Amino acid sequence: GAANGTWMTRDALDLSGEGEWMQIANTSWSTRDIDWSVDGNYCFIASGTSIYRVSRLRYADDKAHGHIDGSYYVLDQISLGTAHGLPSGQAATGVYVDKKDANRVVVTFGNYGNTNYVFASSNALATSPNFISIQGDLPQMPVYDALINIADSSQIFLATEYGVWSTSLSYANLPTALTQTDNFDYIQERITYDIDSNAVLTWDTIPTSQTVSITQNLPAQNPTWAPEDIGLGNVPTFAIRQQYYSGDNYGQIYIATHGRGMYKSGSFVPRNNEDIDEEIDEVLGEEIVAYMHVYPNPVSNQLTIDFVSEYDLANVNVNIYDLTGKALIQAQVDLAIGSNQILM
Repeated sequence: GAANGTWMTRDALDLSGEGEWMQIANTSWSTRDIDWSVDGNYCFIASGTSIYRVSRLRYADDKAHGHIDGSYYVLDQISLGTAHGLPSGQAATGVYVDKKDANRVVVTFGNYGNTNYVFASSNALATSPNFISIQGDLPQMPVYDALINIADSSQIFLATEYGVWSTSLSYANLPTALTQTDNFDYIQERITYDIDSNAVLTWDTIPTSQTVSITQNLPAQNPTWAPEDIGLGNVPTFAIRQQYYSGDNYGQIYIATHGRGMYKSGSFVPRNNEDIDEEIDEVLGEEIVAYMHVYPNPVSNQLTIDFVSEYDLANVNVNIYDLTGKALIQAQVDLAIGSNQILM
């Protein structure tokens, strides 16, 4: 995103040159957030106080078709606002597209003193999508980002002014599903040749049009929200992401906070029993380090270690070393699920 627009390149992994950039959308403010359908054909943009949808991105294969002033600009951009059920005058902060069904989109809004901060749609690819508030009992506070769980599309996570919150959403009560067909002309230049009676070769470029048709099956909530604050607390959280493509970390969730760094959760990473047996020591070590606070610094008589454990564990070894690797303190403690404090 950039000032007054959103840009895209297909050359991000091509290190042989500068790459070709094209402005795919013209927005009135700087872009705060972008998210894409898993097939790459749609993107939703949070900019200023509006949400924008850009369609047909699969056909933006060069500047002629993808740049807003391209000769054969093929993209379709619409602004989503009050006519679609979204608020007016609030900062649009985040947008997330369900990676299993791009018709399901959650958008978030900021500022203080408002009633609704999070909205959802189940027909976001329709000609005129509908959004409804899913604020429910969520405290009235700025919401900065959203996530639809790849493991369970009914589960929504929010990054808010007071940490991460979640709910389970019933899409049956969202706008009615429908079928929408998108017809447009995709124009390409074709070179023609001709040889006249004097054996002179001439050529020219002629725009040719091909009609493309894409058919999509487009399949007042009052949800109950709960804080997801184990090991995190109610600190401002500005971004939340999940790995949705295949790999070792499929399902891993990452969050970025204000002032407390970044966190991750493997709660939705698929594991079989063998994986758990092999990785439990590593996972426990990562969790303890991520949730640990040691104070005071410097220490004179007593050292306090605070951290959160997701397990009940007995006879855990606690070892403290100096910078040379010399063991200074060794102890065994029992851990309980939740907050633990060790005095040494």
